[in-house]
Order: sequence, then structure tokens, then C-alpha cells
Amino acid sequence: MNEKEKQQYIFGYIFLLANKLQILGDQLTGEITLKQWFLLNMIRNMENKFPNFNDIADVMGTSRQNVSKSISVLEKKGMVTLHPSPKDQRSIYVELTEESHKYFQNKEDTGNLFLDQIFSGIDEKEIEMTMSVLMQMMKNAEDKLESKNQENQD
Repeated sequence: MNEKEKQQYIFGYIFLLANKLQILGDQLTGEITLKQWFLLNMIRNMENKFPNFNDIADVMGTSRQNVSKSISVLEKKGMVTLHPSPKDQRSIYVELTEESHKYFQNKEDTGNLFLDQIFSGIDEKEIEMTMSVLMQMMKNAEDKLESKNQENQD
């Protein structure tokens, strides 16, 4: 394989892996989807413990509308509560509920076992290298998006 074919292979493999991980993750997460779990986990790990939809969208790299749809489902499941901002009634703040905290506690061992299985046979050096490559790919993608946004504004 030449370098371009290898790049194409890796690019395609990322999509295949993402699909498989979503299927496995949906089986693992139970009452919520893997994407919903990821959203809750991102909120849980944000510095701002009462983020609004825009804050969450920025961290997730998605639109406010996508966050709003997902948050609506999670609110119905009792995983988050919504609070209007005292300063701006149009801004809604998201708070994780006790239910979501219990969910993370109950799933922690299962999630760690899942990660152990997924990373089986991969040593620390390979993990470090993979992290580095993925971080660079993410930076490149973000730079490309930013330059496209600049072009659209000009």
C-alpha cells in the first residue's frame, strides 16, 4: 500500500470502528444510547457545572440544535434538569440529576471492563502513539473547519 492508500484505509477504518463502538456501546449503556452517555459524560467533566446549550455544543463540536434535541430526551429520562438563567431567560442551564450520577456509578465497572476488552493487546506505547495521532487529526480537522468558516465570513 502506498501512503495515500494507507491514509484512505485509516480514514475509512475510523468510520467502521465508530459504528462498531456505537453498536457495542448502545448494548452496554442500557437505558440511554452511547451518544447520550457521551453527552452526559461531557457535561459531567465540564468545568462549568451549570453549562448552557451553547457551552455544551462548543465542547461537543456540534450544533446547539443537536444538543437541544438530546437534552430534551435526557430530561424526559430524568437524567438532567433544565433551569432558566436568572440573567437571561432565553438561556437555559443544564444540570445533571442524582439519577445520572447514580447511572455513572452503576456503570463504571462495566465501562472499565469494556475499555479493557477494546484495548486488549495494545501496549502503553501504542496507546500514546494513537492518542498523539488522533489529537493531531482532530487539530487538523478543527483548523480546516476554522479556515472554512473564515472563508464564509469574508
